[in-house]
Parts: sequence; C-alpha cells; structure tokens
Amino acid sequence: DAVRMHSTLAQVVRQTLTMAHLARLEIGAAHTWNTVWPDDISLPDRLRTLVLRDVDIRIFSKIVESARPTALAILRAFFHDNVVHSGLAASLRPLDGSKTLYELVIDGHFDRFGSGSSTRLHFPEVRRFSIGPVLDPPIGMLVRAFPSITHLRFLPRFWYKSPQPTRTIVYRQSNIAGQKEASWERLDTLQGPIRSLMASAVRARVHNLVLEFLDNISISVTRALVDEYQPSKLTFIGAAAFLTNVTTAGALNQLGQPVLG
Repeated sequence: DAVRMHSTLAQVVRQTLTMAHLARLEIGAAHTWNTVWPDDISLPDRLRTLVLRDVDIRIFSKIVESARPTALAILRAFFHDNVVHSGLAASLRPLDGSKTLYELVIDGHFDRFGSGSSTRLHFPEVRRFSIGPVLDPPIGMLVRAFPSITHLRFLPRFWYKSPQPTRTIVYRQSNIAGQKEASWERLDTLQGPIRSLMASAVRARVHNLVLEFLDNISISVTRALVDEYQPSKLTFIGAAAFLTNVTTAGALNQLGQPVLG
C-alpha cells in the first residue's frame, strides 16, 4: 500500500545517502522526494556531481542544505515546467563561498534571482553557469555572485515567451546600469537566444558567441549583436528558420565566419 511504499522509498534514500564512495547522484522526479528526504543526513563526502530533474524549490532547498560538507563540483537542477518559482538565491545560500563548486545549471522559471540580503552570494570557483528563465535578469547581481565564470549560457527557455522589443530595451538598459561597478572581463563562451543576449547586455570580451533559436530575428538585430561582441568564433544553433529569412549569401557573409549547427 501507499504507506509501505513510502516507508520503503525513505529507507532507500537513507541507504543511498550513506554510501561513502558515491561520486555522482542523479534523481528523477525529485519533487516526489519531499516527504522522504531525511533532515539528519548530509550528502556523501565524496559526491562530486548532483543532478536533479523535475525538482521544486522546496526539495531543492532541502538537498542543497544537506550538501554543505561535501566537495560538490557540479550541480544541475531542472525545475518543474509551467511553474514560476521563487527563492532561488536563498536556496543556494548553503553553498555560498564554496571552494569546490565548478559548474552550476539552474533550469527553471523564476520571478527573480533574489532580493535584499539573499543576493549577497559569492561562488568564487564557478566557471560554467547556465540559467533560465528569470523574468527580471539581474546581470550585475550575477557578476558579483559569479565573478570567475568563463562559460555563460542563457538556456533556450530563458524567455519562455519572448518579450516585446520595448521590454527587451528596458531589461537591457537596467542591465547596462547594473554593470557600471563590475562586469566580467572575458568570457570564453556566451550562449543563448538572441533576445536573451540582447536583454542581458553582458559587458565582456567574448571568444565564442553561440546564438540559439533564431526564429523571427532579423539580420540587422543579429548583426548588431555580433558587432557588439566581435567574437573570434560565431556559432549558430537551430539556424534553419533563420536562413530562410536570409535572401542573399552576401547578407550572411557580413556576419563573419559562422559555424552552422
């Protein structure tokens, strides 16, 4: 019956968390673990990679809280679809100042990264950071929280519904102002949908600019973005719809030497 299944799952979870040799843990349908996750056990000390799928903010906070003593290097969290979550920054606080966390992926719809004191986070060793979608993307805040990243990706769902051009401008102006005191000097890779990149207004020298999901984007907007960053390498992903709107080979050649994916 349901009670017995719940008890069995709780035992399995507890036994799993006591495996001292465990280096990677991946949990699917993580939101169903809310009632079985033990509050008195930490993640294994040797755990390096943690992947959470279909997670909600409640169980995410519980699991991150239990990760504090570990040498966690990679954390990837894929949140519930069609739900706008809150409290992202606060849920990450147990990992604040981590000297081992190298890669962080947060894939979910959030109303904001955080507010007030909850945003005063510092992840000095994170090099690869992916986020999306945040309705109000605070790039200056991310610069302060993740000062050492080399790979930044706005996930394809960063704008779940693409904002109107006027809204993109508002976000862009806000992000430009937010980077006056601090910005990333250089990124090996900057990746995402064009509107996300335009709105984020990341102030950095970019080696590889990766443009995703180019539907309904004009050649002039794309050119403006490329001119802004002047990358050494340019990559298109999902370029088929974009190419149908390019009437001449010369127009595409103006963008440099693209790699079509």
